[in-house]
Amino acid sequence: MNNSMHGGREDHNKTKDQLINELAEMRREIEELKKSEDGRREAEKTFREREEQFRNLMEYMPVSVQGYRTDGTVVYWNKASETIYGYSSDEALGRNLGDLIIPTELKPLFREGLVLGKQLRKSGEFMPPGELLLLHKHGHLVPVYSIHTASVSEGKEPLLFCMDVDLSERKRTEEALMASERNLRTILDSVNDAIFIHTVDGKIIDVNKKTLELYGVKREEALQMTIENNFSASDNPVDTLPGIWESTLRGEKKVFEWRARSPHDGSTWNVEVFLRRITLNDQDVILAAVHDITGRKQMEERRLELERRLLQTQKLEGIGVLAGGIAHDFNNILMGIQGYVSLMLHGMETAHRHYQKLKNIEELVQSGSNLTGQLLGFARGGKYEVKPMDLNALIARSADMFAQTRRELTVHRKLAENLAFVEADRVQIEQVFLNLYLNAWQAMSGEGDLTIETENAFLDETYASQRSLAPGKYVKVSVVDTGVGMDETTQKRVFEPFFTTRELGRGSGLGLASAYGIIKHHGGAIEVSSEKGRGTTFTIYLGASGKKTG
Repeated sequence: MNNSMHGGREDHNKTKDQLINELAEMRREIEELKKSEDGRREAEKTFREREEQFRNLMEYMPVSVQGYRTDGTVVYWNKASETIYGYSSDEALGRNLGDLIIPTELKPLFREGLVLGKQLRKSGEFMPPGELLLLHKHGHLVPVYSIHTASVSEGKEPLLFCMDVDLSERKRTEEALMASERNLRTILDSVNDAIFIHTVDGKIIDVNKKTLELYGVKREEALQMTIENNFSASDNPVDTLPGIWESTLRGEKKVFEWRARSPHDGSTWNVEVFLRRITLNDQDVILAAVHDITGRKQMEERRLELERRLLQTQKLEGIGVLAGGIAHDFNNILMGIQGYVSLMLHGMETAHRHYQKLKNIEELVQSGSNLTGQLLGFARGGKYEVKPMDLNALIARSADMFAQTRRELTVHRKLAENLAFVEADRVQIEQVFLNLYLNAWQAMSGEGDLTIETENAFLDETYASQRSLAPGKYVKVSVVDTGVGMDETTQKRVFEPFFTTRELGRGSGLGLASAYGIIKHHGGAIEVSSEKGRGTTFTIYLGASGKKTG
């Protein structure tokens, strides 16, 4: 009562202006209260709108979202979860997540996660993210990338969330890529050429199985090597590689021959290289296909050798016809001279002043007759009286005779036991060996070793065809000297008639040509192998005979 009266007196005592000011202040407070209420209602509206947007986002986002309590009961299941795992929202809600999508092997981990979720008191990740295989409604496993989180309300049990990204399509793509790579690997490894795949700057990034076999390396080794330093012979024109590489990078296809090299044993061989730029896994690379052409080169060399032999045979046959005609006419002239000399010497005293001169003429006529004999032997092929004969006996006799006349030489004989007989003219075959002995002696010019070796040999189809022979059994004779040897050019011409490396007047050039003709007309082959300064080997093949001499 007193307070009210007292307050009334105060209001009564206030001035009009004061009352107006207080009234205005009250109005302002009322306006602020109205604004605050409107703001609250606006905030609630905004919150509800954003909550709806979030719910829609969660519901329709392409990532599976599951919400569940710490006992595993599902309380949220979005559309993506229905698509990924096959359970509708009605089927999932209220059920235990462990019974829905957690496979047997992951249940212990899931239970540990639930225990950890109960212990959380703030939001945060409680299980590490990672790839998992979870169960679909129809029993198959679904590959996902899973992130587990816990949303915690103060004083309440935390609500756990799991977000899973479906990896099925990516896994299918990866599997398809892996299958494609396996197919590519199968194709590459089935190719009979070595395949190198390089980056554009030349680094080897892949090789096929044939590469490993051809070069004798392991895959890990090959990827650490380079063509120039490890797979290329030293005699290659490596200075041409940059230009070839640049052309290939511009899209040109390059094909060239090269000398390949094994990194471990250093062996080399001929290859043909095919270079091309291709796109592999969206990356430009250089594919090098390396084809071993050793066989082709050998065939080319064999063809050239056969052509050379054919040309030589044709040349020898032509010269033989000419030589035969000349030899007959020349021999008739010599016989006439010999007849007149014999008549003049008949009854002439040895003290006569022309006696020695006539005897010298007679010796020269004999030398000329021997030369015509060689020409005739070359022209006729040396086959006069063919009989089975023992080459060991003939060689032993001829070698001993030659050794007695050339004592500065050491003659070695390595004659095989049970050597097969050959069918040949004894005189002509002996002439062959005497020509070879004489050639060896002239090549040694003094002391040296002459070795004659015999053996039985079987020539297969490949080896025989390279010598224009039929495959089968042969007797092989090698005449080896330690002389000055021959260069490649001399070896190619050594059997040509009238070809000689000795000075004028020291040789007719018919000895080896005659030997060649005699052996060829006996159905055999004679070949030479030599190196300058390292001696010479003549090898003769004559067909073996089953017959024996009486």
